[in-house]
Amino acid sequence: MAEFTADRAGLLGCQDANVPITAMVKIAGLPQKYDGAINPEDFIAQAREFKTFDADKLNWFVKALSTMGQTHPWTVMRASQFLAWIDSGEYEKVVNGQHALPAGTGGPPAVAGAGFCTQCGRGLIPQARFCPGCGVAVSGAAAPGNLQPS
Repeated sequence: MAEFTADRAGLLGCQDANVPITAMVKIAGLPQKYDGAINPEDFIAQAREFKTFDADKLNWFVKALSTMGQTHPWTVMRASQFLAWIDSGEYEKVVNGQHALPAGTGGPPAVAGAGFCTQCGRGLIPQARFCPGCGVAVSGAAAPGNLQPS
C-alpha cells in the first residue's frame, strides 16, 4: 500500500500523470540506454489490460500465486491501481479540495485532547505552540477547537 500512496503523492506533487508512469517503466527494469525511447502509452495500455486478467479464474490464480509472498507489488499492478485512482475521479477531487475527510471528524485528523489551527485547519498536538501546517503561532488552552492564532 505504501507504493500506491507514494505513486499518488508523486502525481499530486508534479501534476503530470506521465511522470509517475515513466518512473514506473524505469522501475520495471527498462535498460537505461532506452530511456529516450520510453512510450508511456504502451505501459498504460499494459496496465489497463492487467485488470482484465482477473476475469479468468486461471489467470487470477496465476497472478495471485506469482505475487504471493512478494514484499512489493508488480510495477504494472502499481500502474493499474494508479490509473484506476485517476479514472475514478478521486485525483480531481483531491486537487480541487473536494476529497472526503475521515469519518466522524468533521475536519482533519488530530491527536486526542488537541485542537485545530483556526488558520489552516490542521490538527494540533496538545503542546503545540506553532501550527505545523502554516506556521502560525497558536495560543489558548489545548482544548479541542479552542486554539486561536496569536
